[in-house]
Amino acid sequence: MKKVLALVLALSLVFVLVSCGKTLSGTYTASGDLLGLAGGKVSYTFSGSNVTVSKTTSFLGSSKTTEYDGKYEIIEADDGTMSIKFTFEDSDASEYTGTKTFKEDKDAGTITIGMITYTKQ
Repeated sequence: MKKVLALVLALSLVFVLVSCGKTLSGTYTASGDLLGLAGGKVSYTFSGSNVTVSKTTSFLGSSKTTEYDGKYEIIEADDGTMSIKFTFEDSDASEYTGTKTFKEDKDAGTITIGMITYTKQ
């Protein structure tokens, strides 16, 4: 009886660990600049399964920041490739909603979403 109970507990623990999935934590940022006249910065802040995207655009000294709160999930395919799926309720966040390719380089402290690499702050 003890062996059966131990086996059930062990299998339950494995199920819980597998179902949690991969998560990120912290803020990752990428920015660009056009001769100091115009620029932009996008930051993803991850906490559990939640994500906040902050987009800052600047033009001739003025800037505007917009934030979107949503959920994310990292999906690993059988061949080892990964993707990240974002869900936002705000329709203005449509450029961030959906599934995109994903890579993480823990040694460099970066993630790549689509074709853009973001550095951990």
